[in-house]
Amino acid sequence: MRIADGIPLKEVMQQMRHSSPHKHKLEEAAWACAWKAVMPVSVTKRTEATFHKQRRLFIRLNSAPLRHEFQLNKDKVIALLQNYVQSYSLADVVFV
Repeated sequence: MRIADGIPLKEVMQQMRHSSPHKHKLEEAAWACAWKAVMPVSVTKRTEATFHKQRRLFIRLNSAPLRHEFQLNKDKVIALLQNYVQSYSLADVVFV
């Protein structure tokens, strides 16, 4: 789909996203949606909160064994999330 002057809609949306004053909130929402989409329901039920700060995603879990398991497999979690949200980069995931 193209708009009137020939610029693809995808490029227009990317420009809007990068120039928006709410860029941080858009990025945080993208990562929160990715967490819910990638993880099974049993994990999302044990997730109390997600928030994003300086390319780091913080996940608050209410299960210590689950938190420990995610700590051990942090690289796999980052790869799954990065595959889902390719428009932003993620440096680290912190399980709280």
